[in-house]
Amino acid sequence: MYASRQRQHEYGEKASNALILQEAREEIRSQYDTTQVFISPGGDWTEQVYKDVTDHEQRRSCWIRGPYVSPYSIASNFSNLVLMASGIGITPALGVLGQYKGFSRSKYIVWLTRCPKMLKFFLPLLAEGAHLAVIYYTGKEQLSNAETKRLLAKGNIYIQQSKPDSLGGTISTIISATSSPSDSANVTDNTQNVRKMSKKSKKQWCIFYCGGSKRICESLKDYSTDVHITYEYELFDW
Repeated sequence: MYASRQRQHEYGEKASNALILQEAREEIRSQYDTTQVFISPGGDWTEQVYKDVTDHEQRRSCWIRGPYVSPYSIASNFSNLVLMASGIGITPALGVLGQYKGFSRSKYIVWLTRCPKMLKFFLPLLAEGAHLAVIYYTGKEQLSNAETKRLLAKGNIYIQQSKPDSLGGTISTIISATSSPSDSANVTDNTQNVRKMSKKSKKQWCIFYCGGSKRICESLKDYSTDVHITYEYELFDW
């Protein structure tokens, strides 16, 4: 009997809180032109946002810095796109794949992820839109041979269950393998091949990165400076 009353009390309290919240929203909407953003704490960044908000017992206005133009907006200026990503940073790359379908652009994905669910969810989209997808899976849960074989069957996919020796080396291999023979004379050193490419050929390439790793971002910046290929990034470490 007590448990039943307790549940009724909890239900009544929740309903009252929901009503108060609804009335507050309607009052705000009547006074201001507002936008609501719902964030689910499902990853490192969103969990930190949730913690920062819930750790304070006041209701202040939320000030947003931006919006900023996405670095991916310049993708239309290039014929060959290397779309680097770590974790959920794969989402803007998927947007590029959807925007430039078919062979209007050459699109190469290089993705580092440790989440098996994310890998299995996004991989069909990568296989459908990318000319090549190189995936470095670093999760604790190892993929079985049968599962890896099933994933690879979805398209032009390469999966390595470890970190890359060199992301610059991976990019150089992609660029060197898809460039004209005159630009790739030394097959033993792909990075040197990229360095020796003509300025005209290099202007057709752009490397993009989206993710939360400063280390990856800086290493790609150093690589692009070395080989003189345009590099743009979106780093969400803030």
